[in-house]
Amino acid sequence: MPIEAGGNNRFNGVRVRYQGGYIANNSSVAYSYTFTNPCAFRVRAQYSHHAVQSYGCAIDAVYGYYAGHAGLQSTHTILNVSSSGGGSWTVTRGSTSDPVVVTKTAGSYSGAGWYSIEVISGTS
Repeated sequence: MPIEAGGNNRFNGVRVRYQGGYIANNSSVAYSYTFTNPCAFRVRAQYSHHAVQSYGCAIDAVYGYYAGHAGLQSTHTILNVSSSGGGSWTVTRGSTSDPVVVTKTAGSYSGAGWYSIEVISGTS
């Protein structure tokens, strides 16, 4: 399996990208991704200081992507947990030239914890 810099892996036409770190509940973090056009991709992300429903957030969703159209063409949410203490995850894309951005928004609590992001897509 070819392993690229920055937590990227490619194998049999599948690309998996990983990010993670330690962050305060009341902070945000964002990563940008580009994709082979057209495709579907899956985002799984989670963060927690303690109990996810009170001090964390999580998302597991599949999105449709087409470079010639702004935004995301479809969203199919499997799981989406947000909390006032830990924030939430968003997956967005602006114009046709913009990347997809996965963001953990800030919560209100000052504690900290670990987050992880996994993005899976097909690739050439």
